[in-house]
Amino acid sequence: MPFEHAQVLWPATASRGTPRRELSPWPERHRTVLALLLAGGAVGLTAALVPILRDVAAVMLPDADGVTVGPAWYWAAGRELLAGYLALGLLPFLLCLLWRLLPPPAAPTRPYLPLASVVVPAFNEQDGIQTCITALLSQDYPLLEVLVVDDGSADLTAALVEGTPVRLVRMPANAGKAAALNAGLAAARGTVIVCSDGDSRLDRSAVSHLVAHFADPEVGAVAGRIVPEDGAGLLGAWQTIEYIFGQTIVKEAQLGAGGSVLLGPGPVTAFRRDMLLALGGFTDRTLAEDFDATLAVLAHGRRVAYEPAAVAYTDVPRDWRTLCRQRLRWSRGHLQVFHVWRDRVLRRGAGWAGNFWLPYYALVGIALPMLEPLLVLAVLGLFLAYPGLAFASLHGALGAAMLLELLTISQLALALAIAGERRPRLWLAALLSRPFMVVLAWTRLRAVLHALRGRARAW
Repeated sequence: MPFEHAQVLWPATASRGTPRRELSPWPERHRTVLALLLAGGAVGLTAALVPILRDVAAVMLPDADGVTVGPAWYWAAGRELLAGYLALGLLPFLLCLLWRLLPPPAAPTRPYLPLASVVVPAFNEQDGIQTCITALLSQDYPLLEVLVVDDGSADLTAALVEGTPVRLVRMPANAGKAAALNAGLAAARGTVIVCSDGDSRLDRSAVSHLVAHFADPEVGAVAGRIVPEDGAGLLGAWQTIEYIFGQTIVKEAQLGAGGSVLLGPGPVTAFRRDMLLALGGFTDRTLAEDFDATLAVLAHGRRVAYEPAAVAYTDVPRDWRTLCRQRLRWSRGHLQVFHVWRDRVLRRGAGWAGNFWLPYYALVGIALPMLEPLLVLAVLGLFLAYPGLAFASLHGALGAAMLLELLTISQLALALAIAGERRPRLWLAALLSRPFMVVLAWTRLRAVLHALRGRARAW
């Protein structure tokens, strides 16, 4: 897979006295299609692994003199590693394609107009806070209050907010995003809490689209869609493609396989106020409070809907250094979320989230990208240890690399086609995406190393 989402994904762990909410089962035809696909995928994967295991056994057998063939085993192990990488990366992608074709839960059509509060935590956001506030004051939702929480900013953020008709909540010192969100939650009066960011701007109808889903009592949160501001060059195009892939393939697949998404993004996600209060608000136990809060809503027995019409336009890093810092923070936060929710992974009764989507993310979002640097190191080691064998097999290595790149490009191109994207620069960026993949893989590897070394969680 190239990059870094009703029936409840896992059973409710609601507080005592709260009735467990059950959703209607899937139609029989959907379950049949999924069973056939899983069976076919298992058969295909097994068929691919049998010759691989046979090759490994053959090269590990001693030769006529009783000596194991070292170079042959080394090269065969590399082939098997690459074959496993391709198989494990392709199967989840095919499942995502199927699941996104299944109909998502129908959105309620009856009107629902509660008071909604938009909470914007802001720390040193003087460059973008006025654009953010202007977009919020232009919302077409009739019952809306806007709160900006100044989290101890050292710049002019608070002064710029004071000159606008929004409520300003001051934090005495920088306490982090989770604390700022909780301060906004405590001051808000709305039944629905919409979370956004100071460096983002909501589309005029975003709040209306988010709030409409709460007419369904099963919905505890609603995730919107992030659209990156048109960043310059290949780096901006690559990030745009990444967002498109995650939202047109992964999030729609999660809706098909369980009716909920796994991550409500910080710039555009709405929660029921009573749900957040029951959960104790946002926590600072991870660097990914949005991911953590989304899983908490699911564990409480509610769905997390996805509304692609609720758009947040957000800034993206414009240089490699800023990108690496951002992705290292995200990767560390996601690893912390996995640690917090580890008791929900691959457990009986854990539902779609625990038994597929969290392992899927661990495999496709962390493990497989980390294999890319290891594959490069394996090839370099082969050239150093057995240069003759390496050069003789160079054509095979190039063929394998081209196959891997073709697989990646085809997945990105399919996501662009599904999204109806016609900008030539994005299609060109999809053809040249390997440098971006390598950088993402490196930041995830660094995040794992930081976790193993026990580095602090601070921003």
